[in-house]
Amino acid sequence: MSADLRPSDLSNLIGLVDLSTFKNLDGSIKKNTSFIKKLKTNLTSEYLPALSKELLSLKLEKYLSEIVAALSEARLKTSSDIWAAVEISSLLHQRFADLSTPLVSAIVKQLGPPPTPASLNALTPETREKDEATRLGKQRIALRLLGELVVVGIVKPVSNGKEALIVTVLKELFATDKEHLNLPLAVAFVKFLGEYFLGKSLKKSRDRSGSISSTSGKPAVDSPLVTKEVQDSVRAILLEYFTAVQRRLVRDQKRVRQIDNSNNEHFIARGEINEERQERYEKALKSYEKLLESTQVLADYLDQEMPDLPEDTEATKIGIGVLEGSKDVAEKDPNSGPWEDDDAKAFYEHIIDLRNLVPAIFLGEKKEKEEEPAADDSELDKIRPISPLKDSTEDLEADADGAAPAALSSHIALQNLLTRLPSALNRDTVDQIAVEFAFLNSKGARKKLARVLLSVDRRRLDLLPYYARLIATLNPYMPDLGAAILETSFHGHQKRKEQVFIEDKIKNIRFIGELTKFKVTPNHVVYHCLKVLLENFKFHNVELACSLLESCGRFLYKSPSTHARTANYLDFLMRNKNIKHIDNRQALMIDNTYYQCNPPDRPAISVKERPPLESYMRKLIYTDLSRKSLDKVLKQLRKIDWESSATRRVLAKLFSKIWKVKFSHLELMAYLVAELARYHPDFGITVVDNALEEVRIGLELNIFKWNQRRIATVKFLGELYNYRMVESGVIFDTLYLLVNFGHEGNMPRPLVSSPIDAAHDFFRVRLCCTLLDTCGHYIDRGSQALRMEEFLVYFQMYIYTKVRPPMDIEFVISETFELLRPNMAVLSCYEEAVEEVNRLVMQRAGSNGAAGASALGASGGNAAGSDEEDDDDGGDSDDEEGGDGARGGGSGENDDPVDAEVEGVMLVDADDDAVVVHMDESYDAEADEDFEREFARTMAESLESRKFERKPAVFDVPIPSLKGVKGSDAPERDLEDGVAFTLLTKKGNKQQAKVMALPADSTFVLSTRIKQEAEQEEKLQLKQLVLNYELNYEERERLEGGYYGSGN
Repeated sequence: MSADLRPSDLSNLIGLVDLSTFKNLDGSIKKNTSFIKKLKTNLTSEYLPALSKELLSLKLEKYLSEIVAALSEARLKTSSDIWAAVEISSLLHQRFADLSTPLVSAIVKQLGPPPTPASLNALTPETREKDEATRLGKQRIALRLLGELVVVGIVKPVSNGKEALIVTVLKELFATDKEHLNLPLAVAFVKFLGEYFLGKSLKKSRDRSGSISSTSGKPAVDSPLVTKEVQDSVRAILLEYFTAVQRRLVRDQKRVRQIDNSNNEHFIARGEINEERQERYEKALKSYEKLLESTQVLADYLDQEMPDLPEDTEATKIGIGVLEGSKDVAEKDPNSGPWEDDDAKAFYEHIIDLRNLVPAIFLGEKKEKEEEPAADDSELDKIRPISPLKDSTEDLEADADGAAPAALSSHIALQNLLTRLPSALNRDTVDQIAVEFAFLNSKGARKKLARVLLSVDRRRLDLLPYYARLIATLNPYMPDLGAAILETSFHGHQKRKEQVFIEDKIKNIRFIGELTKFKVTPNHVVYHCLKVLLENFKFHNVELACSLLESCGRFLYKSPSTHARTANYLDFLMRNKNIKHIDNRQALMIDNTYYQCNPPDRPAISVKERPPLESYMRKLIYTDLSRKSLDKVLKQLRKIDWESSATRRVLAKLFSKIWKVKFSHLELMAYLVAELARYHPDFGITVVDNALEEVRIGLELNIFKWNQRRIATVKFLGELYNYRMVESGVIFDTLYLLVNFGHEGNMPRPLVSSPIDAAHDFFRVRLCCTLLDTCGHYIDRGSQALRMEEFLVYFQMYIYTKVRPPMDIEFVISETFELLRPNMAVLSCYEEAVEEVNRLVMQRAGSNGAAGASALGASGGNAAGSDEEDDDDGGDSDDEEGGDGARGGGSGENDDPVDAEVEGVMLVDADDDAVVVHMDESYDAEADEDFEREFARTMAESLESRKFERKPAVFDVPIPSLKGVKGSDAPERDLEDGVAFTLLTKKGNKQQAKVMALPADSTFVLSTRIKQEAEQEEKLQLKQLVLNYELNYEERERLEGGYYGSGN
């Protein structure tokens, strides 16, 4: 394009432009000023056609100074914008030949010499950096625009041996630049204008690296657009500047090394490096790296060699006290090598050589010898040959008639091989596939294999090590297979800033890491990827950097050749975690990555040391306990030294911290407590007391993180009731405690908040439901069933004091009521629940007297005199259910009649273990005789005193017959408006029976019916017990001798 514009511009310089083409132009002020404004603000490649068209339609003679100012101050950013300015300048130059001089002068004014050190030192570091960036940005655009104007011929050529303008400008920029502040200008000049002003000096750089091509993508021209004299002058200026930059590079490297060594000595002396030293080192290192990169560019374009920069092998890169200050980290711990174990080392280092298994012709190599060395027999046995590929090399040179079938067969074999890749999850399978693919080796086959390997599902990250091993096996003979494609894919994903591609990026970055461990991907590629990620340390780049280091960080850190550089990156990663604002997930990810690359010397988990006996008991309960080993665990616990208070205390603690046991084993723990309590009753009391105390502590503190342990404790308490370790009264007390505790007057009310039981907190509801689900179905007979129904009504009232429960709590409540009372009416509101509770209180008061008024609510659910009823019911339940330890609620007073008879004797079990239970005191015969004498004397005195007392008349009246009442076998019958009761009266010596109609909802009728139903139910139960006595006896024998005796 420069060559296309140059003839037109040169023809205007010598006066050959046809001015007749510029007639009939618009000279209005509005359009001309509008055009000048567009030049200043919209001079881009996008608006170039419109500006060119408008330029050719306006006069513009009176606005040349404004046009020059607009062009010199235009906002040019990209190469296309600069070229648009060159084209506009060319069109203006073709019309106005005298425009070039003021335009070039305005551009040259922007290319002044660099600021002096004194002026820079007067500025603050922030202001200096900002001003320098602004100056270099403007001068870079101006220098390139001037160079392009020289190339296209707008700048007048020199005559009479005068120095070219571009040479003068370059001398002013670089000859006086002792601090090399204009080095970015030199780099930009040689990059974009080097092919015009340096001539053939780019040949070496093009041959050395394919990435350096023709500048700006413009085609090279055969004839030079710049004279040979100008090229030589420019080259001499740049060579002199390059020599000075080389000396600066060597000097800066020494300075960085000195700072680094000083930091090492400071670290060894004091154990850490302060931030000031670290910042100074980082600033010097960053400046040195920029200088090194710019010097490399100048060397490539000027066809010069880089200066010798020997690496300091003794220097160790360290950080701010995070990394170890010694380079021989691996030598401290012989086991902390690049690999986790021997299997990983064999997987990544022992790669098969295809030359020993595949003929050289399939690998693209020429056969040097007639006889190839035979493959190892052990490796050949692992390789499954493919029959179509066994043919000799002579068979491969088939004629044209067999070419199509052979190609089809090869294609089918390749497809079968590719479909087997997702299932290749071991070394032998991968090696087999590598050998088979070597027989199918072709350019098209390699492309298909690369496409399949790189298109692995992002969810199958487990395949990446095996795919990397496949590439590593094929790489010595097919180097174009994987690493370059992965690097390109990585850069492609880096251009996409959206996080929707995060999984694909992680897959690619881990693939690069796996190939690095196989030494397929060069180390500089990995470090380049890591550098790109850490420079923009935010968003998903943090996760990508951690994924890369998790994949190959340990390998790089533990390898001597890459340890120092990897330590630097790990140090940078840890410092950025502390400096920058990142979320907790990314901070935890960085910590895991760092300690995976550089694991600490201490063990990962500190184990608390315990006595051997305690450790054994913990093993029995936490590890060995199961339904099959239940009897064995019980035997072992009974064999411990129960006379030792320390042992009993440890065992009580294990059974009290029940939340540490598996939730499904709580029933087994309750069984163990029940069985151990037979021989050590105080142990059972301690466990029950601890469980009740834990329930109360949970209510008092109401700590959210204890919710799981509170659920386990309540569940365990229910299981203890099932094995008759607690009475039903304790369960009801606990239920009412869960509902009432913490409320004013021990009565929950709506709109009255409690600090430990908020209206939106439903955890107590869950606790009650857990306890009811565990043992509520055993409380289903006698007076205990009535008390259960009373609590369920009270429980509903408690639920209505809170806000509407969430859906999961509603399901829990409904399942509990369905389990216990499926036919029970559900109350609809708080008022209805209160009314029902009051009715139950009055009914209890009417049936049990004044003591019944405290049956519900704050009393905890126990009525006066109800303990006797509970004990009787519990005893009946025990007699019905059977032997010790069997599930089923009860008070436990009459649990085992044998225990009352064997008090003070030796108990012998099936395992022949002898246990002495509470030996009785010695018999005192003399005290017994005194008691007998006193008792006989008291009885005699009582009989003597009552001999002359008047005896009351005996009521001996025959029961009258109820002739007038039908169905005399029933004292009541139903009427239409009530219930008929027969009332017996006496008038004189005459008895009369009168029938009275009482309301069906009266207290007397209801209590009578409840008693009759209870008596009828008891009769039916006794009848069923007698009928099924033999069946119950056999079942009890099976449970005691079979289920719990399975461990014998």
